[in-house]
Amino acid sequence: MPTFGISQLRLLERLCNVIAVSGDENEVRKIVLEEVKPYADTVKVDALGSVLVTKAGRGRKRLRVMLDAHMDEVGFIIVDDEARACIASNRWAGLTPAIWWGSRYLWEESGHRL
Repeated sequence: MPTFGISQLRLLERLCNVIAVSGDENEVRKIVLEEVKPYADTVKVDALGSVLVTKAGRGRKRLRVMLDAHMDEVGFIIVDDEARACIASNRWAGLTPAIWWGSRYLWEESGHRL
Protein backbone atom coordinates (compact mmCIF):
# COMPACT_ATOMS: atom_id res chain seq x y z
CA MET A 1 0.00 0.00 0.00
CA PRO A 2 1.37 3.47 -0.87
CA THR A 3 2.54 5.53 2.04
CA PHE A 4 1.61 9.09 2.90
CA GLY A 5 4.83 10.99 3.37
CA ILE A 6 6.26 14.48 3.25
CA SER A 7 5.88 14.86 -0.54
CA GLN A 8 2.17 13.99 -0.36
CA LEU A 9 1.75 16.40 2.55
CA ARG A 10 3.41 19.19 0.55
CA LEU A 11 1.13 18.48 -2.43
CA LEU A 12 -1.93 18.55 -0.18
CA GLU A 13 -0.74 21.87 1.28
CA ARG A 14 -0.26 23.35 -2.21
CA LEU A 15 -3.72 22.24 -3.29
CA CYS A 16 -5.36 23.57 -0.12
CA ASN A 17 -3.63 26.95 -0.32
CA VAL A 18 -4.41 27.75 -3.94
CA ILE A 19 -7.48 29.88 -4.57
CA ALA A 20 -9.80 28.17 -7.03
CA VAL A 21 -13.36 29.47 -6.82
CA SER A 22 -15.77 28.24 -9.47
CA GLY A 23 -14.84 29.68 -12.84
CA ASP A 24 -11.23 30.42 -11.83
CA GLU A 25 -9.54 27.05 -11.36
CA ASN A 26 -6.40 27.90 -13.37
CA GLU A 27 -3.91 27.64 -10.50
CA VAL A 28 -5.18 24.30 -9.23
CA ARG A 29 -5.33 23.00 -12.82
CA LYS A 30 -1.62 23.80 -13.22
CA ILE A 31 -0.81 21.76 -10.12
CA VAL A 32 -2.97 18.83 -11.24
CA LEU A 33 -1.40 18.80 -14.70
CA GLU A 34 2.11 18.95 -13.25
CA GLU A 35 1.36 16.02 -10.92
CA VAL A 36 -0.40 13.67 -13.38
CA LYS A 37 1.77 14.07 -16.48
CA PRO A 38 4.54 11.69 -15.35
CA TYR A 39 1.97 8.89 -14.91
CA ALA A 40 -0.35 9.52 -17.87
CA ASP A 41 -0.45 8.22 -21.41
CA THR A 42 -2.62 11.13 -22.52
CA VAL A 43 -3.55 14.42 -20.89
CA LYS A 44 -6.16 16.82 -22.28
CA VAL A 45 -7.89 19.93 -21.04
CA ASP A 46 -11.35 20.27 -22.57
CA ALA A 47 -13.20 23.45 -23.53
CA LEU A 48 -14.64 23.81 -20.02
CA GLY A 49 -11.22 23.43 -18.38
CA SER A 50 -11.65 19.88 -17.13
CA VAL A 51 -8.50 17.77 -16.99
CA LEU A 52 -8.91 14.41 -18.74
CA VAL A 53 -6.17 11.86 -18.13
CA THR A 54 -5.81 8.35 -19.53
CA LYS A 55 -3.47 5.61 -18.36
CA ALA A 56 -3.68 2.34 -20.28
CA GLY A 57 -3.66 -0.85 -18.26
CA ARG A 58 -1.71 -3.99 -19.01
CA GLY A 59 -2.78 -7.60 -19.23
CA ARG A 60 -5.83 -9.29 -20.65
CA LYS A 61 -8.34 -8.69 -17.85
CA ARG A 62 -7.75 -5.02 -17.17
CA LEU A 63 -10.10 -3.16 -14.88
CA ARG A 64 -11.52 0.17 -15.97
CA VAL A 65 -11.33 2.74 -13.23
CA MET A 66 -12.50 6.34 -13.26
CA LEU A 67 -11.49 8.93 -10.70
CA ASP A 68 -13.54 12.09 -10.53
CA ALA A 69 -12.91 15.18 -8.39
CA HIS A 70 -13.69 18.88 -8.29
CA MET A 71 -10.91 21.41 -8.81
CA ASP A 72 -12.96 24.35 -7.59
CA GLU A 73 -14.05 25.52 -4.17
CA VAL A 74 -17.02 27.47 -2.95
CA GLY A 75 -16.54 31.18 -2.54
CA PHE A 76 -18.24 34.50 -2.22
CA ILE A 77 -17.57 38.16 -2.83
CA ILE A 78 -17.50 40.63 0.05
CA VAL A 79 -19.61 43.59 -1.04
CA ASP A 80 -19.66 45.62 2.17
CA ASP A 81 -17.79 45.63 5.47
CA GLU A 82 -19.71 47.67 8.00
CA ALA A 83 -17.11 48.75 10.58
CA ARG A 84 -15.59 45.28 10.42
CA ALA A 85 -18.50 43.99 12.46
CA CYS A 86 -20.94 42.74 9.87
CA ILE A 87 -19.84 41.52 6.46
CA ALA A 88 -22.35 41.50 3.62
CA SER A 89 -21.68 39.13 0.77
CA ASN A 90 -23.10 37.78 -2.45
CA ARG A 91 -23.33 34.01 -2.51
CA TRP A 92 -21.21 32.28 -5.10
CA ALA A 93 -21.24 28.60 -6.03
CA GLY A 94 -23.75 27.43 -3.43
CA LEU A 95 -22.00 28.84 -0.38
CA THR A 96 -24.01 28.64 2.79
CA PRO A 97 -23.37 31.13 5.62
CA ALA A 98 -22.09 28.40 7.96
CA ILE A 99 -19.18 27.50 5.64
CA TRP A 100 -17.29 30.79 5.51
CA TRP A 101 -16.62 31.05 9.24
CA GLY A 102 -13.93 28.39 8.92
CA SER A 103 -12.03 30.06 6.08
CA ARG A 104 -8.91 31.79 7.36
CA TYR A 105 -8.30 33.37 3.95
CA LEU A 106 -11.72 35.00 3.82
CA TRP A 107 -11.37 36.35 7.34
CA GLU A 108 -7.96 37.85 6.64
CA GLU A 109 -8.97 39.27 3.27
CA SER A 110 -11.83 41.07 4.99
CA GLY A 111 -9.35 42.63 7.47
CA HIS A 112 -10.10 40.32 10.38
CA ARG A 113 -7.58 38.20 12.26
CA LEU A 114 -8.32 34.87 13.83
